[in-house]
Amino acid sequence: PLDIVETALTNGNFKTLVAALGAADLVTALKAPGPLTVFAPTDDAFGKLPSGVVGELVKAENKGTLQKILKYHVYPNKLTSADIQAMTLPANVSMLSGNNAVLSKERANIKIDAALITQADVANTNGYIHI
Repeated sequence: PLDIVETALTNGNFKTLVAALGAADLVTALKAPGPLTVFAPTDDAFGKLPSGVVGELVKAENKGTLQKILKYHVYPNKLTSADIQAMTLPANVSMLSGNNAVLSKERANIKIDAALITQADVANTNGYIHI
């Protein structure tokens, strides 16, 4: 079994996320025993950002900002789709960044803020990834 970072590396759809984790010095944190839950944006999701945003964020002088953004995608415990379905939705959850994200449902689909989770419960040795 792979940890969260190894899963992201081998999947092929998270090259930008993996590069950003490296630039933010968060690889070790996401290899920790956990449990952690990562709401992982794909390369396609990063591609929807305005041109140049990712390039600016991965610069050394923006490391603190990048860390906060990436930590906003990490819930500091196990949170499966069944756990989310059992919540009274919409629900605020406190992310690793210290900010709250909103989990909700749109018909049968789970959303975090405005993003639709397209694949849930990708199990790893140290937690879960929701894509």
